[in-house]
Amino acid sequence: MVALLAVMYFVPAVVAGVRGHPQTGAIIVLNALLGWTLVGWIIAMVWASTAVEHRQQAFRPVKDGMPCPECKARIEWTARRCSACGATIPW
Repeated sequence: MVALLAVMYFVPAVVAGVRGHPQTGAIIVLNALLGWTLVGWIIAMVWASTAVEHRQQAFRPVKDGMPCPECKARIEWTARRCSACGATIPW
């Protein structure tokens, strides 16, 4: 019975982890500290269930390189700086 209650207590933390929520650590802390209150558990569960935005890469690697985000010149996809305009590459 105690094991079942412990599992139920951390359901919001598990949901956040499985969904890959960007605030999983904060949800775990909230769940651990305030999950014993019904309000704290509900808040953690709602937060863990909120929509998760998965950012897509702006530029995808292609066979002959990637476009520079500033000047669109083709550069190696491992480059840190654009050889055409000198812009710093964010990836």
